[in-house]
Amino acid sequence: MSIHPFPNAEDDPDDAHEARLDAELADTEALFGAELKALLDPDAGLSARTCQEVNDALLARSALSLTVDLLSVGWQTVRVMFGPTTESNEEVHP
Repeated sequence: MSIHPFPNAEDDPDDAHEARLDAELADTEALFGAELKALLDPDAGLSARTCQEVNDALLARSALSLTVDLLSVGWQTVRVMFGPTTESNEEVHP
């Protein structure tokens, strides 16, 4: 004697429900994959924009570094010209 409420597998509503659920999951999986691919694919200009932004940032840092170096040279020149004078046998410590 079978304890299964539906002796015929064709009459089992759970099997039909599982088949329908599997079909919907397969459709959803394909849709999810397509949407995820569209979301993760970079747009066409991303590489060019990234290169331009990095180039601009490096140029700005270079300009700032050059400005600081030039101001430092000027400051050192003023300090040497107008700094304290020393005797010829005394050592100058910066």
